[in-house]
Amino acid sequence: MWSAVCLLIVLAIGYRQTATLPKCMVPCSRRDPNLNECARKHGQEAIPFVLKGNPGLTPLHLQEIKYSDDTLFIQLRNIVAFGLENVQIKEMNLNLTKQHILIALFIMKVTLIADYSLLGHLEMVPVRGSGGTNITFVGGEYTLEFDYKLTNRAGENYMEIINDRYNFKTKKAFFRFDKRSIQKGKSDFE
Repeated sequence: MWSAVCLLIVLAIGYRQTATLPKCMVPCSRRDPNLNECARKHGQEAIPFVLKGNPGLTPLHLQEIKYSDDTLFIQLRNIVAFGLENVQIKEMNLNLTKQHILIALFIMKVTLIADYSLLGHLEMVPVRGSGGTNITFVGGEYTLEFDYKLTNRAGENYMEIINDRYNFKTKKAFFRFDKRSIQKGKSDFE
């Protein structure tokens, strides 16, 4: 999904050589005083066309996602994400001078179906398990912020993303983990 959003940004701010853009891709002038709103508006308009032209994006298939903090490690594999076709671009902040971009999205409902492994503690209770999972986020606000640099390959400009940060918060989240194991006082079990 993020690669599709980045593609929209590149097209929206006019980093193109002589290629003709599809009708759904409306570039914004780098000098437009309302560049951020132009990129947000035209990016939103292009999402259905980008998704329709890339069947692998709906549903989105991801190889792996890892999450860890001081008490818990979760690894998701073979992920299928549903609901991304309903993404709303709430804000785009393009700082072309500093080569920095912030994108704020809202997605009403995203469901992840995946294989999982987890290890750690929840509320001081040791947990360890693996199996299938269904994770659903409702009312999600997602923020992607990154720096980039332009690299030239064979006469074409490409955006190389560096220093990326991703945050999200949801109104509700539902988790179902099959074959989970929770035992008080033990951390080594099957």
